[in-house]
Amino acid sequence: MNPERSTTRLLSLFALLFPLVVVPVGNEFFYQGRFFVLTVVGCAAFYLGWAGGDWRRLKLAPAAGGALAAFFLLLLASTLQAPDATTAWLGSHRCTGFLTWLFCGLLFLLAAAQPEPAALLPPLVRGGMAVAVFTWLQHAGLNLVPHEPFRDGWLNGYGTMGNPNFLAGYVVLLLPAAWFLYLRTRDARWLAAAALLAGALLISQTRGAWLAAAGVALGFAAASWRRPAARPRLAALGAVTAGVAIALILASGPLRERAGSIGAEVSAAGRLEAKAGSSRIFMWRETLRRLPAHWALGLGLDHLGRQGIRLPGKHMDAWVDKAHNIFLELAVTAGVPALLLYLALLALVLRPWEVAGWLPWGLMGGGYLLHGLFSIDVIMVLPLFWLTLGLAAAAARSRWLEPGTNVAIKNAKIQSQEAPMARWRAFTLIEIIIVVTIIGLLAILAIPSFLKSRALSRANICVNNLRLIDSAKSILALEKRLEEEVVPSEADVDKYIKTKPFCPAGGTYDYASIGEAPKCSYATEDPRHALPASP
Repeated sequence: MNPERSTTRLLSLFALLFPLVVVPVGNEFFYQGRFFVLTVVGCAAFYLGWAGGDWRRLKLAPAAGGALAAFFLLLLASTLQAPDATTAWLGSHRCTGFLTWLFCGLLFLLAAAQPEPAALLPPLVRGGMAVAVFTWLQHAGLNLVPHEPFRDGWLNGYGTMGNPNFLAGYVVLLLPAAWFLYLRTRDARWLAAAALLAGALLISQTRGAWLAAAGVALGFAAASWRRPAARPRLAALGAVTAGVAIALILASGPLRERAGSIGAEVSAAGRLEAKAGSSRIFMWRETLRRLPAHWALGLGLDHLGRQGIRLPGKHMDAWVDKAHNIFLELAVTAGVPALLLYLALLALVLRPWEVAGWLPWGLMGGGYLLHGLFSIDVIMVLPLFWLTLGLAAAAARSRWLEPGTNVAIKNAKIQSQEAPMARWRAFTLIEIIIVVTIIGLLAILAIPSFLKSRALSRANICVNNLRLIDSAKSILALEKRLEEEVVPSEADVDKYIKTKPFCPAGGTYDYASIGEAPKCSYATEDPRHALPASP
């Protein structure tokens, strides 16, 4: 077997299968199993990189290589001075200690040595499609993923990531890759992948990830719109994404409530209220209080949970073990110098100022980092992010060694499917079928739920109107000293109501006599259009 090809196969299998690893052993099904797999793959990456000559081919830009080496040296120093050596090396139950970061670094180096980094995009997205399918099934009430009992009542899906926030970070990382593959190849499978991933992101109900994805989508559209041949496919992506969003929002009451709460949460965050953003303001404030005393080397990786921080209010029994901001977390656990080196490495590898060849690497990394402003690094997603950084470094190396070239476009697997974009200014038949089929299926899913929700809303309005009529009759009876059998006129009762009530379902109101509950004629078709019986 060719060792050089073995490294590519290893990374492809890792990108495809690592997101699906769930080991139903112990108290946590989603962490320890992945740590074991990452350890095995990290060791294999080191061996195959040596045997296949990848390390000899690896040529990082000098500044990026220096930043990477210095960053891991500071991580090691922080680990050696940490109070709890086991937690610092292996991590807490979340498994984000030094060894996890070290294996992520090995994946980065192996990916950075790949001659065709874009060849890793298809397996990355296919793994995301499988996770998205599990998420959609969870949203439909069918959870096929082994899980602990405490996750049984969760309403929002988490796929194989164990937590909706972690799922959202994973999806935000992959969405630009699916968009890029569709634009480059015209393959409708990647359009379907983008639809599945967009739906999974919405199902996660993670507002920070929604905002990050919106920013990434704007960047992708702005960068791609300059190519007229790409505009029809951008329109297809927009139409499918909008269709998925509308269908899911109409079909899910909790999703509508979650989306409607964004403005209030942003306003509360602007006022620095402790509970804003699911208590993130409180977590950030408490983390910052500990930073001055540990700015040099930090508390130690995964050591924030040892500080005894508890969430306020009804969550007093919940401990804060992460800062819920990956940059703040790194600063307080590994030190400010480590954070600065990390930021320098990201800037040098992702190279956002280089427009040519920037897609999709910059947007993939940028989406993950934007979501990281409100989330945490976890073993489910962190290795895949570092794999993406390595692929970005491989593309950057190609541009550095061969000015004017772009490895992402040279990939034979993608280029062989790519027709000249200038010839394709309209949709193909298969694309039209895919779009229509997806929108049709989503409509079948959404319309019954929408009608049910609308009927319930109309019934609630009608019951409120009946209560207003009943209250107005009581006031009229007291003022006019009316007996119970007296039937007041509607005009007399309406004087005590600000606006004349109407049934939104088209029923008519019978005001009835004093002491008798008013009725709606539509109650014969829908019993909910009636006042509940008094106890």
